[in-house]
Amino acid sequence: MDKIKCFFECLVPVTACNLKCEYCYVIQEKRNTGEITSLKYSPEQMKKIFSQRNIGGVAFFSLCGAGETFFHPELPSLVSNLIEAGHYINITSNGTYSIGIDQLLQQLPKGKNDRLLVSFSLHYIELKRRNLLEVFANNVHKIQSSGCSILVQFNLYDGYLPYLDEIKDFCLCQFGALPHVAATRDEESNTINLHTSLSKEEYYRIGEMYDSPLFRMTMSNFNHPHNEYCYAGLWSYVLDLGKGTIKPCYCNGPVYEISAFSKHKCAFPVGLKCKNKYCINSSHFLSLGDIPTIFEDITYAKLRNRQTVSGGEWLQPAMKSLLSQKLYDNNKQLSFSMKAFYDIKHFAFRARRKLHKLL
Repeated sequence: MDKIKCFFECLVPVTACNLKCEYCYVIQEKRNTGEITSLKYSPEQMKKIFSQRNIGGVAFFSLCGAGETFFHPELPSLVSNLIEAGHYINITSNGTYSIGIDQLLQQLPKGKNDRLLVSFSLHYIELKRRNLLEVFANNVHKIQSSGCSILVQFNLYDGYLPYLDEIKDFCLCQFGALPHVAATRDEESNTINLHTSLSKEEYYRIGEMYDSPLFRMTMSNFNHPHNEYCYAGLWSYVLDLGKGTIKPCYCNGPVYEISAFSKHKCAFPVGLKCKNKYCINSSHFLSLGDIPTIFEDITYAKLRNRQTVSGGEWLQPAMKSLLSQKLYDNNKQLSFSMKAFYDIKHFAFRARRKLHKLL
């Protein structure tokens, strides 16, 4: 059984997308520039930099673009190289770009399809408007029948309220289970709110109709700050594949060049120094165990897997096994003295940053 040692949240440099969803974070933040830029480091370089020897074992990489992830022409080679290095991959996709999906499946290392999970975002209104529901369903089936794992989820917002039963029926018919539900943020306000005119209680009640553990966990964390010790920056990282940089998480710690990465040199745990209002991608970082003292009964696999009406599951056994583990199962937690050492590193880093701003 492979043991998960690291997690890498990866930003794929693509903002081009063929859908225009009202609730899209990228559109709200005016980042939908329609661009596809090259990876700073080639797939072959990434394979070498993130070898199991360099990072200490098997890693889980989650790849997502600000547009449609499969539009990036280097994606199939990147995924293939990382799987050849012994790692597991998640790709988030709108499920409409059949050419990119076909190219990926053709390039996957033989016998390693069970190391890939594709998380399909069901943008139901846009798919229906553009007559792409059948394309979406066919691509989900194509991924699943190839021996990969799948996930189907949709973003809960007011525009979907008239379609709730349709979405249920579509997913039960096509994928044998209800979709998972993603809580949707309103990025256009100064404060972080849910993208809905409903009360939080009513929003939650509607989400509960889909019996989605992913939704429950996300809602329990929404706008909830965490003061516990966080190991992001030691066990998990955020990679910007376009800029070629790596940092502890979205909003904390120093930025390094990917080429210089090693767990020893770039170790910079967030610890008790988190400045975020809440953990934005908690269903990744916190379900994998970056904060060992919370969500102990929740795993990445439990949040995303589904039992189908035919008795199957969305996650393949190898993927389910890896994602049923916690990062703290396979990494040592820090002693008091090591936590103090990293506190000093935080102090020095912030002092340098303040000095740089003054100069």
